[in-house]
Amino acid sequence: MSLNKLRFNFNLEVLNGCRWSCVGCYVNKKEANMFSIEDIYNFQKLSKSLKQSDYIPSILILGPTDIFTANNSLNILREKEF
Repeated sequence: MSLNKLRFNFNLEVLNGCRWSCVGCYVNKKEANMFSIEDIYNFQKLSKSLKQSDYIPSILILGPTDIFTANNSLNILREKEF
């Protein structure tokens, strides 16, 4: 691996719904604007494009809430493309 490569992290806000009501929370509790297949394809294109440049993927974070409290965790993780 070249030392001239730059690492990048992805924070995908794909989870929504939460049973908690934390002060200042911005989690999508109404389950609107779901992460779609098209979003997954766009993410794949972006990731491939970045890998062909001087960037390398480092960390993928799923958010914005805990995977165990989100209402759509199973649906996201069962999605083959994701």
